[in-house]
Amino acid sequence: RNSWNTSNSTLMTLLVVVPVICGLLYVLWYLHANLRWKGEPPVVTGYTPVLGVAAEFGKDMVKLLQKTQKVHGDVFTLYVAGKRMTFVLNPLDFPTILKQRKALSFKEISVDVGAKAFKYDSDALENPKLADLHSYYHKYLQAGEQVSVLSAR
Repeated sequence: RNSWNTSNSTLMTLLVVVPVICGLLYVLWYLHANLRWKGEPPVVTGYTPVLGVAAEFGKDMVKLLQKTQKVHGDVFTLYVAGKRMTFVLNPLDFPTILKQRKALSFKEISVDVGAKAFKYDSDALENPKLADLHSYYHKYLQAGEQVSVLSAR
């Protein structure tokens, strides 16, 4: 009978402690996901920790963007699968953003996305032999003559 009381109290303790810990973790995630600096666009996190609005984004991205635009305006950030994605839906806002080139780095993003999408080592891009790669591409592949030779086969 004594072991029954011990296991029963352990079960009751778990039934109280586990939801409290889960609740605290959810609150911490929510506060972290919604953290933004002064002047940053609003962040839409959804209700699912880590995933954020990933399910809705994958189901119908256009509908989600239109709905979010009605609520938050033309510039907002979505929390999708643990990543923040900022959207600027008014093309007239692009010149303002592009004036902030010091804060934006296309190279960092393109290297990261390219390495993940095409599965190459991003450190290989630091090779000095590849510095002129773009000029070779422009010179030999966009010229037309070499492209027709390649596509003739």
